[in-house]
Amino acid sequence: MINNLMNRAKHNYHKTADAIGDKAFRVGLALTGGFVATGVNAADYTSLITTAETDATANNSAGIAAYVTIALLGFGVGWLVTWLKR
Repeated sequence: MINNLMNRAKHNYHKTADAIGDKAFRVGLALTGGFVATGVNAADYTSLITTAETDATANNSAGIAAYVTIALLGFGVGWLVTWLKR
């Protein structure tokens, strides 16, 4: 893919280089190559992202369970103290 991009760039080099300047053209070409390489590497992280989502869901569920448990214990202790005061 990069080779194809380079071949097209060489073919249209003079027309493009005259329009935007030689340095700007080379910087743009280098940035485009970097974005293509980044896009290829992004596919490698999908399994890590999926694992992180699973862990986050488990942590969220544990947090909600702890919150509900503390609320129930607080309500139960309050009810018990009220009952014992009678």
